[in-house]
Amino acid sequence: MKKLLLIILAIALIFTLAACNDEDMPEITEPPVETPVEEPDEEEAPPEEEQEDYGELEIQIASVEDMPLSNFSNYYEVDYSQIRGDGVIGTRLVIWANAPLRNLSLLSVTPDIIDDEWIYVPVGTYGTVSELLPGEAFVINAYVGLGTLPGSGITFTDIDGQQRYFVMIENMGYPEAGDRWLIWEFENRADELPVIEDEDNGNDDDSRPDYVHGDPLGLTIVQLVEDGPGPGPLADITFMHGFSYVELGGWDGGHTLMIQTSTPLRDFAVINIVENLEVEEYVTFIPTGVYGVVDNFLPGEAFIINDYVWRGGALPLSGITFIDESGQRWFFTIIQNQAYPEHGDAYQLRQFQLRTDALPSDWVAPW
Repeated sequence: MKKLLLIILAIALIFTLAACNDEDMPEITEPPVETPVEEPDEEEAPPEEEQEDYGELEIQIASVEDMPLSNFSNYYEVDYSQIRGDGVIGTRLVIWANAPLRNLSLLSVTPDIIDDEWIYVPVGTYGTVSELLPGEAFVINAYVGLGTLPGSGITFTDIDGQQRYFVMIENMGYPEAGDRWLIWEFENRADELPVIEDEDNGNDDDSRPDYVHGDPLGLTIVQLVEDGPGPGPLADITFMHGFSYVELGGWDGGHTLMIQTSTPLRDFAVINIVENLEVEEYVTFIPTGVYGVVDNFLPGEAFIINDYVWRGGALPLSGITFIDESGQRWFFTIIQNQAYPEHGDAYQLRQFQLRTDALPSDWVAPW
């Protein structure tokens, strides 16, 4: 019995100790499991659109007769009459390219000279198209080209954002000397030309500067109009020399021009001129005839050219020649300024050099 009681006490003691151990030991808890928070996906930028490689820009020009508009998916039209005037029956031209041309416009230009180099000055734009795509055409209606220098072209912004300028002309040497219609790029150097200083106390509202060529040897040329001759009244002229431009192909009703000098000149005369094709590096001319010769042309006098008609488009076909007090002979072209009134006076005199080292073998001085 005693043995049985000992066994029971031992078992009770074991349970008591176990209960005490459970109270003293800290409660073991498993760390909370963190549920990963899914962050929203960053908005992916759309992939940059790769610019198509069009290769080197190629501008082409032809008549609609040679390149029918059925070859193009679409076309835009502009009338050349905005440059030359209405009522002219000309050629219908088409221009296209292998790359997009943005803000494409028909462009009028006027020639000028910098350091004996013939340049082109942009004057005005017409018929702007926001974008001409490959496969589309830019059509110029009633194009008329006069002379051997361009008077017009196109301008646009290329795919690199650069403003480009081109002139166009009919190739007078076709078919022996290339395609019938030519188009080539030129650099816009208008900002290199001298600017007229304001003579209106700074109240110049013109958006573009006026360009001049100086006052060669004190010469001036103006167009006489019904309400006056321009600078200086006719009453101040001591003597008038006269010449009719009809001898050079003018007709009644042309402009009346007046030339004056501030220094004595000898053998003053009007000349007709042709381009000197022997000179390739720039444009110059050859006198082929003289008219209205004045032995002595003095300050205070006037030389009047009646019925003058500009027949050369961008290229002058006439001018003047004379000998100054030192015995040197000078040559000037008469230019009707196609950029008037934004770019200078209506008529201008521009000096050119007679290249005696590059004259046709059969040329004879007409004076």
